[in-house]
Amino acid sequence: MNKPNTTPAAFLAAALLLLAPALARAQVFIETSDAGNSLASASTVLGNGNMTAITGSFSDQYDVDLFKITIASPTNFSASLVNAGTAWSLDTQLYLFDSTGHAVIGNDDADAFNLGSTIPSGSIGSLTAGTYYLAVSQSGNNPTNSAGQLLFTGYGAGTTALLTASSGATPTVLGGWTNGTYFSDSGAYQISIAGVTAVPEASTVSMMLGAAALASGLWLRRRRTVAAR
Repeated sequence: MNKPNTTPAAFLAAALLLLAPALARAQVFIETSDAGNSLASASTVLGNGNMTAITGSFSDQYDVDLFKITIASPTNFSASLVNAGTAWSLDTQLYLFDSTGHAVIGNDDADAFNLGSTIPSGSIGSLTAGTYYLAVSQSGNNPTNSAGQLLFTGYGAGTTALLTASSGATPTVLGGWTNGTYFSDSGAYQISIAGVTAVPEASTVSMMLGAAALASGLWLRRRRTVAAR
């Protein structure tokens, strides 16, 4: 009688299948310590699986928060502050930068009736999967390079325009903020996001390593049992 050929990969697949619900569960990232206003001080969005939102708060009108995110589905990526989790009085701005701090896209107001900002899905044709930085500031506090030049263009087209990378800025990477805002506000915000997955937390990595170790142990035990017969 032929014995089933059970390999370590099969044991590992079975173990990971048990972890699948936890890994696939949608997550909300909460800003527990103040996210910084630069690439170096950005908060990495940690969790397990797909992310649906980032929550944070402005301590004052000059506060800027950057979040390091992983875009897994470029065609589905979107970000919006038009939701019940954002204080109605906040006049926000959203900016997306690539992994090295180059401007990708930005927005001030989603539409004429909302002070919250939105980056709609499909609005970035050349977007690829990978690491990005999502920044939220208050209206008028705009990103600049180290020389104080604006990194985005399109502000003159109205507050609802989608902002694109400026062609005249040198250098072309994030180096600061204008620190000028139209309102003196503070309060909580929520960025609804899609197409983003979290960087696995240490607990998730530990579970996956444990599953691999368990699979290996079960396979070796099975081999010894078969060999002893």
